[in-house]
Amino acid sequence: MSDTRLSLDVTLSEDQWDFIRAKANETWKNENSSFDRRRAISEFHGRAVIIKDSTQKVIGEFSSQLKAAEHLGVSRYKVSLYLNSGNLFDSKVGPVILIDKGGLKERSIKIHILDVNRNLLDTCSSIRATANKYDIPAASLSMTYLDKDKLWKGKYYFIKNK
Repeated sequence: MSDTRLSLDVTLSEDQWDFIRAKANETWKNENSSFDRRRAISEFHGRAVIIKDSTQKVIGEFSSQLKAAEHLGVSRYKVSLYLNSGNLFDSKVGPVILIDKGGLKERSIKIHILDVNRNLLDTCSSIRATANKYDIPAASLSMTYLDKDKLWKGKYYFIKNK
């Protein structure tokens, strides 16, 4: 078949073409579809999920979002959307809450605000909250003042909580 793509003069009999087609069909028939391959991989990878009902009773624990989605009769996208949101949603087993078995991830950086003498004045939950509260551009805070041992307006040091 490669010779024909290279424009070489190859003449195959109809029997030879039938043999080639049969071999190709046999190979394609035995090969898993890309959906099946993705599904097999997804069953063993991803975040483990705990499913709780509205009374916080554990209904089940699953090794992946896909398995949790199949148990609930919803899409994997819906599982990922509601995972760790704290919101109830309806499924075939009733209203449920989804929790990442690995625990909630903290998404923001805690910032300590210190005075000139390095006394703790305040703690903010994120760079944005600190920037808004102390009237400093967030980009300046994160790039110029955060953990840089520089005073903002001669008043404040900003340190990440470690």
